[in-house]
Amino acid sequence: MPLVSGIGLPKAPPGLQSTSRTTKTALECSSSSRSLPTIPQRLGVRRDSQASLSSSPQTNGIPRALPELQLQGQSGAASSKYPNTNEADSTSTSTNNTAEPISPNDLVVTTFRWPSQLPGSTVAVTGSFNNWGTPLPLGRTPSGDWVRSIALPPGPIQFKFVCDGQYMCSPCEAAASNSAGGAINNQRLVQSTCEFTWPSGALGGREIMVAGDWSGWGELLPLAHDNNTGVHSLQCCLPPGAYAYQFLVDGKWKLRPDLDSVHTPDGHFANTMEVQLPPAFRIFYSTGWANASLNVRGLDKEGKPLTEEWMKVDLHDTASRGHLGITGRRWKVAKIAASGENAPAALEFYPVSGEGVEDRPFGGGTESAYICPRPGGFKLRSGKLRPFMRASKPPVMLVSDLDGTLVGDGADADQKTSDFGAYWEDNAALVGSVLVYNTGRSLGQFQGLLEAKGGALPVPDALITAVGTKIFLLDREGGTRGTASGLSWQEDTQWAGILSGGWNLEIVRAAGAEAITLVPENTAHWLDDGSEHPHRIALSVRADLVPTVTESVKNATKLQGVRVQIIISGAGDWRYVDVVSTQGGKLAALEYVRALFGIAAEQCVAAGDSGNDALMLGGANPAVVVGNAQDELLEWVMKQPQDGRLVVSDQEMAHGVLEGMGRLGLY
Repeated sequence: MPLVSGIGLPKAPPGLQSTSRTTKTALECSSSSRSLPTIPQRLGVRRDSQASLSSSPQTNGIPRALPELQLQGQSGAASSKYPNTNEADSTSTSTNNTAEPISPNDLVVTTFRWPSQLPGSTVAVTGSFNNWGTPLPLGRTPSGDWVRSIALPPGPIQFKFVCDGQYMCSPCEAAASNSAGGAINNQRLVQSTCEFTWPSGALGGREIMVAGDWSGWGELLPLAHDNNTGVHSLQCCLPPGAYAYQFLVDGKWKLRPDLDSVHTPDGHFANTMEVQLPPAFRIFYSTGWANASLNVRGLDKEGKPLTEEWMKVDLHDTASRGHLGITGRRWKVAKIAASGENAPAALEFYPVSGEGVEDRPFGGGTESAYICPRPGGFKLRSGKLRPFMRASKPPVMLVSDLDGTLVGDGADADQKTSDFGAYWEDNAALVGSVLVYNTGRSLGQFQGLLEAKGGALPVPDALITAVGTKIFLLDREGGTRGTASGLSWQEDTQWAGILSGGWNLEIVRAAGAEAITLVPENTAHWLDDGSEHPHRIALSVRADLVPTVTESVKNATKLQGVRVQIIISGAGDWRYVDVVSTQGGKLAALEYVRALFGIAAEQCVAAGDSGNDALMLGGANPAVVVGNAQDELLEWVMKQPQDGRLVVSDQEMAHGVLEGMGRLGLY
């Protein structure tokens, strides 16, 4: 089965439970009329508008496949026309309810997703795949995400979302400037990473469709029938991760008995698959050239060129901020597919600047080239080509506390922070990994810290502040993370709306004020009465009086019907006492941001050093406790199961984070 990378694609929602091999009885049960009625209820109807299943005219109230699966496959190569980012095409796409199956040999289905956490009441997508023509509307799934699956010819594409009439890039997708070096667009390499098959000759069925969690169970995709083999099949481009899916066979939900299956989080049976990063040559190039490309040529197993001609492949900026403002050099990347019958066994290449200057191996002459001996990741810097294994693994998300974890006081702590920054920008950021800071600081305090560290602390993709009660996304200012100033941030107002449920600041504030009166003067005082962060109050309390204060706050809020979380942290004679909404906290905020960026739980690592980090360290995700952790956190660690999910580093602060990521296999 051919496999090639899907750049920047969002992962399916995680949460699959134990995997087992389905017995034949499962199919026989589903073949009798015991279909799974609740799954279609979760699908929703995708007809370019929202509707209920009861209003759908399609068979048995089940939505049919998307009509553009056939239509978009006929579009040509990428166009040189790109959208004006300040204007939108207000016309809409006309579609019907008839879907013809696509040829799995020609087209690959790829899903465009606009996360529910991002703003937008109407969402569409357009790009090089339709010559930047009329935007194609996305439909809203039960999870709130906007999705649309389109069948396209394999190859690289650039695209933009149109949200409420404005062209926008998704922060959750890879981005690149267009061929003219102007507008920034999202980009993706479309090629088959998985294949869905239904052996209709053996299991029966004429009209076969598949639905799964990669699109929030919001679409049905038709499989094409091969008369020679008696098999229905469909090629899809999905990012690495675990996926649950079901087949709709002549209007009934069924599973394949010979494939793995799982119980989904809501208690249903579904087939499951694990999609891996596919074979490709992923070449990262450190250069001072503003515009550059690679001339590449595939080689056979004997090292002979497969063609006489060289092929030009554009190099695009990565999300890395490495070398920015220091040497003038930037990391760029090109990805070349290495799958299919005619896939090259090796690759030779040389970079070329926009002015035609060539970068050939030192001492090799004007006809020499760099050689990648096999598919994989490679870095070319200062004339040296080296393997880069991280490029062949899925991106990760690091959600880290700041004070005492990534930063500290003194030259030694600053050096550790700088070492972490160098690792992140020259490794993790290159492959699309996501950096999130989860801190008790306010936005203003964080910006002051960023300035004070003089570039040693990397700019994150997202910022969680005030113990999980505010979330900010980096404002890319029309560019990418690599080009953003890091000074502008956009608050996630949807998160604020979630926290408002069941929260009453006046009641919580009054409870805090009352608790302060119960202890001796100057043993408890306000840090934040909610004026700065309306979903949190913060107190500083002498350590021996913390139980008195917290018990008083808990009882007073409960009496008024307000449920709160109380988070205690700090060391020495005083403690921080944060009172937040039960909807908030560091773990809830982590899960929200992880879902936004589509990172699987097993690829998301949390790191911390104090008691207020325990919530996010205790989630389903891997976690790192740094070597300088406070005693209260170490006491908590001793009570946790030793199952390998949580590691305690020997190294301190930022070095401990790197050590922990390495021990978890996420370095």
